[in-house]
This record gives sequence, C-alpha cells and structure tokens, in this order.
Amino acid sequence: MNYFLGVDAGGSHCRARVTVKYGHVLGAASRGAANARIGLEKLTPTLLAVVEEAFSTAGLSTAAMAET
Repeated sequence: MNYFLGVDAGGSHCRARVTVKYGHVLGAASRGAANARIGLEKLTPTLLAVVEEAFSTAGLSTAAMAET
C-alpha cells in the first residue's frame, strides 16, 4: 500500500497526517512550532517527532515511512 504524508510546519504549531490514496486519513499528530525561523537544530527534532507520532497513531511502524 502507498502512504502519503502531509506536514504543516508553522510558527505556532506543526501538524502531520498520514493518508492513503484519495485522502483517507490513517493517523495524525500535532506538536509545537516548526517554522524554519526557529533554526534547523530545533526544527528537525520537531518534524521527526510529529511524523513518527502520525505513523504511530495510524498503526504503522516507522519502517512504513520508506513507502511514503
């Protein structure tokens, strides 16, 4: 199965959704600020955490990210 990942990385919050074709949402997550203005050192862990949490809520392992 092919998975799709959408991330909204904004100045006040960061959201991620894992979907399948046609937009059916399998999992979602939200974290704090993830705008590039906070710097890559802070941005990278936030993005990784929100993506991993979205996959987890979808019932998927992080290995499924390779199919995304």
